[in-house]
Formats: sequence, C-alpha cells, structure tokens
Amino acid sequence: MKPPQRHESAEMSRYWAYLSQQMPELELLPDDAARREMFAFLRKRTSLMGWRFGLYWLGFFLVAMGSTYLGMPALTGLVGWVGLPHWTALLIVVPALIVAFYIGFALLWHRPMVRAMRLELQRRGIQVCVNCGYDCRAQEHRRCPECGRELPTATA
Repeated sequence: MKPPQRHESAEMSRYWAYLSQQMPELELLPDDAARREMFAFLRKRTSLMGWRFGLYWLGFFLVAMGSTYLGMPALTGLVGWVGLPHWTALLIVVPALIVAFYIGFALLWHRPMVRAMRLELQRRGIQVCVNCGYDCRAQEHRRCPECGRELPTATA
C-alpha cells in the first residue's frame, strides 16, 4: 500500500510558517506561490556560494587558526598562572570562535538577505520599512513610525 501523497501547498505553508517567524515580512505576500518566488529571488540574490560568503569562510578560517596557533600558548600560560588546568584555555577559545562565527554569519548573510527582501517588497508595491521591516501600507506620512526612516514614494 502506498503512503498518502503530501499536498505541496500544505508542506509549503508549514515551511513558510517557520520562515515567517524568522522573517515576518514574508507574511505580507499574498500566497505560497509568491513566497516561493520571493525565496527563489533571495536565494539567487544572496547565495551561500557568493563571493562574500566564501571570503568570510576564508577569513574566519585564517583568524581561527591564527588565534589558536598564536593565542593558545599565551592563554595556556595565563590560565596556568591563575592556577587552573591548561585544558581550561579551550573553554575560552572554542566558545569565542563559535560566537565570532555566528556574528559574522549574521552580518554577511542574514542581514543582506533581509534587506534584499524588504527592497523587493517595496519594488512590488508593498510598503515596508527597509530599516526595521515595519508594515507601512496604512501610513499617511512618508516616515516610518517605528524607526523614523523616510519611506520612498509609492511606485505602484
């Protein structure tokens, strides 16, 4: 007996429900097809294989290896001077590298993707503040009430 086939729209709805928690501006699009189209645009625009992301990986690798190679002996000596075991230096270096990785990832991938999505929403005639993502469709004034940034004139 074959398992029941999943309906693509239901799958996309669950997927977009998850993504809309991460990027609430996606809820401004009318349906799953428009969201799918927006996500294809974003994937093309801010690809993980882009030069910025590759440069980030190279830089992160060099900084991680350099700080581990150069800083670990000094940190081990400092930790030994305090009276702690030498392995506790790893408890400082590894979390610091993980935090540095995620900060860099957010700055080089997530932020440009969100900005590109907001600009594309504006291009499609949905008034959204590029700075904070506030839904400005019902605004009479040309300024975002959330952050105070000037909104562009409607192009639709």
